Amino acid sequence: MNNDRKIIICVILVICSYLVYKSFFGSKNNKNNIYIENIGSDVKTLNPHYNSDGTSLRVSNDIFEGLLSYNQKGELRCDGCVNYEVSEDKKTYIFHLRENAKWANGDSVTAEDYVYSLRRAVDPITTATDYLSCLYDIKNAKSIIDGSLNKEELGVFADDKYTLRIELENPNFEFLHYITIPIFLPIHKPTIEKYGLSSFSKPEAIMSNGPYKIQSWVPNNNMILVKNENYWDKDNVKIEKVKFLMITEGSVDLNTFRTGNEHMTYYNIPNREKSEYIKEFGDKYKFFNILCQYKVAFNLNNPKYSDIRVRKAFNLAMDRDRLCYNVIKSAVPSYSVIHENIYNNEFEKDVKNLEEYSWISLPKEEKDNLARKLLMEVGYTKENPLKVELLLRSDELHKNIGSAIQDIYNKAFEGLVKVELIFNDLTTFLDAVSKNQFDMAILRWIADYNLPSNFSMLFVSDTSNNFWRYSNYVVDTLFYDSLSCSQGEYIEKQHELVKTAALDYPIVPFALFARQKLVSDKIEGFDCEKNILDRYSTKDLKFKDKK
Repeated sequence: MNNDRKIIICVILVICSYLVYKSFFGSKNNKNNIYIENIGSDVKTLNPHYNSDGTSLRVSNDIFEGLLSYNQKGELRCDGCVNYEVSEDKKTYIFHLRENAKWANGDSVTAEDYVYSLRRAVDPITTATDYLSCLYDIKNAKSIIDGSLNKEELGVFADDKYTLRIELENPNFEFLHYITIPIFLPIHKPTIEKYGLSSFSKPEAIMSNGPYKIQSWVPNNNMILVKNENYWDKDNVKIEKVKFLMITEGSVDLNTFRTGNEHMTYYNIPNREKSEYIKEFGDKYKFFNILCQYKVAFNLNNPKYSDIRVRKAFNLAMDRDRLCYNVIKSAVPSYSVIHENIYNNEFEKDVKNLEEYSWISLPKEEKDNLARKLLMEVGYTKENPLKVELLLRSDELHKNIGSAIQDIYNKAFEGLVKVELIFNDLTTFLDAVSKNQFDMAILRWIADYNLPSNFSMLFVSDTSNNFWRYSNYVVDTLFYDSLSCSQGEYIEKQHELVKTAALDYPIVPFALFARQKLVSDKIEGFDCEKNILDRYSTKDLKFKDKK
């Protein structure tokens, strides 16, 4: 009997030991169902009216939910609404909200929340800074923004508690795509009124209506989200807790993944040959195309860039092949003012077919000679060089890109140009760009929807994301005329817009960017095959051993 007891006790001890081992070591990142992802930097802002950078958008996808969004195949889907209706004249949109949608504190998400948010976005006192132009077609929006009308006259109405109506001044077949942008998210009035200027700056001042809510936020370190138990679709949210890391250095990110301390890296892991990553990580390595374009932007408010010969010279001297194939590696050269592959490659040849751009096919040495000749015509010499400050982010990828561009221009111009690099953290960088406080800057733009206007709007003089302050009446006219046309006419006018803007050389486009990430084999649900917008939420993911 004593021997039996000893055997039973031993068995129990073995089982307990095994369970303890499994708890602490057997599923390292699965412990407590915590999903860990690096988002590359601290979050600039979670205020939907100021939110446009990729890092902030990634967090917003988890904590907020609007009327419509995109799935990972780039298809529109209903989130905060169950369905919608569009009038025959394409000027009235009616959204029927989910009656079981709630804020994290249990309050219902109502049509009034959307009305309050959109009125606040156009109010001159609290006006939105990013994507404001996406509201311009709403009835009376422009007049409210310029102070001519009261915000209560905005064409947005709560017909009842769960019915939202939006009226446009002009038909715009793109409008449903605009709805997916953060500026259309609802916000929680009682929280805004309680925290005022501190709203969105700390966990308690952010009221979520999405699948997760913020538990803690340590700036420049990490952010922890927990499942929102009041979320209408909580049963389909399989991951209980999310930890966002804010690692800026790609090498550190890579090693953190190697040690099993994160499930998904940021996209700026060190630039190596794809074969190296595949050899080490196999299917964990993900390489996929997205609608992202890199460019050098001139501050066109600065007189030294007013001469088109200067802007053309920088375009000629840019060594796109070196940047794309030797520095970035996950990119191909770009010459157009918009992403050449947008809308199923419809705009791929617009700029290359222009006679003015015949220089594209010239050898690098000839391009450099032409570039120097243009600058000397303007009056620059080695004794009187053009001095340039190039603003860029301070992460590893952008440091490498910036150093290469500095070297490219300094060599190509043979002393006619002196380039100084100015590095800033993400928040400071974005703030400077949005306020037009730069000389030249390395910018990237990732499409919010797969239509050319998502890039061409950056060249319209009165849009908030025209960071370089380009202005051309013909471009403005083509853009706004295109939105009220049939789809065929829209595409034709967008083609004309692209060619017109390209002839002004307002920017130096240099790369179409693909993304590379490492994703743990413990995670499923991340679909990058058709995800050209790189849209996903932790709600889409789950641990493979979690049913």
